[in-house]
Amino acid sequence: MPADLSPGMFQHAIIELMGAPPVSYDWIVDVDKPVALFLGNPIAAGRGVEVQADFFPWATPRQKMEATAAFLREVPRRFELQVFFFSDEANEPFFQRFCRYRMLRKAGRITNHFGGGVDGIIYHTAGPV
Repeated sequence: MPADLSPGMFQHAIIELMGAPPVSYDWIVDVDKPVALFLGNPIAAGRGVEVQADFFPWATPRQKMEATAAFLREVPRRFELQVFFFSDEANEPFFQRFCRYRMLRKAGRITNHFGGGVDGIIYHTAGPV
């Protein structure tokens, strides 16, 4: 895929490669160029969204933080949704930073959420739910 695509052209190229999106929500967040794809499934009777963030290989740690912060600032407010992330322990430091800035709250753990004895940790925005 060419590196000089505009964000709009990039989004169309991704959708064309993936086919019809299997989820109800998708957002491409860019700082200088697209760095993350956030996919979401509606939950809580459509008032919330379970989000999975996929960062592109060229995203630096700082860009990952900035893209996630932009996502957490804009999406709950613009779409009136509560955002939920399910994480493993390896990613806990990443999400704890957003908890310190009060952008996310840690809700608890789900035993064996990812299978193979790997627990899931739930984080969520304060949101409108």
